[in-house]
Amino acid sequence: MSPSSEICSQKQWPHLKGRSRRHEGPCLLTWLIFTEKNMLGLSVNTRMIGMAVMKENTLVDYYVSLRKEAWSPQKKDKFLASLKPWITSYTISSVALAIPYEHHTTKEIKELLECIKECFAEKNIPVYSYHRKSFHLLYEDDQPKTKKMMMYNLCNIYPELSRYYHREIRNRNRYYTKLFEAVALANIHSKELQQRL
Repeated sequence: MSPSSEICSQKQWPHLKGRSRRHEGPCLLTWLIFTEKNMLGLSVNTRMIGMAVMKENTLVDYYVSLRKEAWSPQKKDKFLASLKPWITSYTISSVALAIPYEHHTTKEIKELLECIKECFAEKNIPVYSYHRKSFHLLYEDDQPKTKKMMMYNLCNIYPELSRYYHREIRNRNRYYTKLFEAVALANIHSKELQQRL
């Protein structure tokens, strides 16, 4: 991978560069994007950002980006800038944000998470924090609680993710995990919101 590499699902948007999955019909795509209650799943660390847009149980779009440069204020600004096209293009109504375990949290990650929350607060978009244990909702009772199993289960729900699952299994270094975490968050958050209706 290059120092800044990324992948997303759609070619329709010039600001979202990457490979394309099967395109939806224009009427369906317009409905998915411009109606309300598009949820954004977001999983980040200081090197990677994974995003997934969900409307009800439909996976609308997804994206993952790797930035290898050292952490700096400029890098933080790039992370935040990458969120803005998604907010405007998909009329995001709420955000599900992954919160790492305390022993995995550095001051840089804390700073980034706070800046992300502030970014959405400025646009009056609520942010719901989810700890890693939330992913357990995606497992069957007898399944091991591993990231590999989480990704496998998500592929059963969203078959278009299968090619990334197989690539991740072959990868020496993790790349698509943040993407799957973002999809998982969007899925869990979407179901929770539906239950409140």
